[in-house]
Amino acid sequence: IPALWFHNVLSVDFSVAVNVFWKHLPQEEYVGKDAYGNKDPASVHKANMQLAAAIKSLSALPPDHRDFFARRLIHKIQDACFLPDHAPSGVIHRRLLHPVPRMDVGP
Repeated sequence: IPALWFHNVLSVDFSVAVNVFWKHLPQEEYVGKDAYGNKDPASVHKANMQLAAAIKSLSALPPDHRDFFARRLIHKIQDACFLPDHAPSGVIHRRLLHPVPRMDVGP
């Protein structure tokens, strides 16, 4: 199964599952003893920590301001990181995520 594909199996009888993993990212993206490449890549771990700090910073704002600026940040991420809607099948892209309505906001 290619990387990033969701999968599951419902077994109605006896079965045996064999997991085979391929490391396809640069070695520095695999943290610690991640022998199979199952953990989030190092850059994702770092981004999650930065996101937690950004959320904490936004929590100081009143709810309507927090909502406005959080949506603006989400759109910056979409514009910089999301694949176009014509991405190959099986790849996670914006159609699989809850839509965030576009707003006319400044840079």
